[in-house]
Amino acid sequence: MEAIGVDVDGSQLEILVTQMVGIRADGELARQGKRSGKFITLRELLDEVGPAATRFFFLSKAIDSQMEFDLELAKREDPENPVYYIQMAHARCAGIERTAASRNSSTTAGDATLITDDVNLTHHLLAYPEILVEAAVNREPHRIAHYLLELARAFHSYYNKNRVVTENTALTSKRIELVRAVRCVLANGLSVLGIEAPERM
Repeated sequence: MEAIGVDVDGSQLEILVTQMVGIRADGELARQGKRSGKFITLRELLDEVGPAATRFFFLSKAIDSQMEFDLELAKREDPENPVYYIQMAHARCAGIERTAASRNSSTTAGDATLITDDVNLTHHLLAYPEILVEAAVNREPHRIAHYLLELARAFHSYYNKNRVVTENTALTSKRIELVRAVRCVLANGLSVLGIEAPERM
């Protein structure tokens, strides 16, 4: 720490020790051991599944819990893969915003009363600042990973039940604001975890 110009006062260095990580491949837990020299390196994981999945899978587990890294799941590009599912939610939000921006103005004014689904999604968004603080204070990034997955589920459920861009100008405007807020929180949370938030998938 002194070599890189950091004052050493005994309080800035924290060493967090993780549990051993098991690698699951082809449905079986691969046997690894330092003595036998049989193990998979982090570099090999990055090459195999990419940085986004690697980061998310590691950060989604509490540091004091044992982990099994599922190689096949991490490589899948479908809703079963949690990081893909979250990124897909972000891309969908961005797509809705693009659609709204390119839409002509032949809509009619109307009531902007939000329904229960809108309120439920808003409640999910309001929880983010507290989750972020708790994750930082307790050194528990898995809280953010779990929150993002819950928010993505809430958004996909919302999207499947409700039209965002409608003929009602006032309602559309409110729902676009809600979608934009979801996209911003997803992007922020993914950024905190060091993961890209794509706008198209």
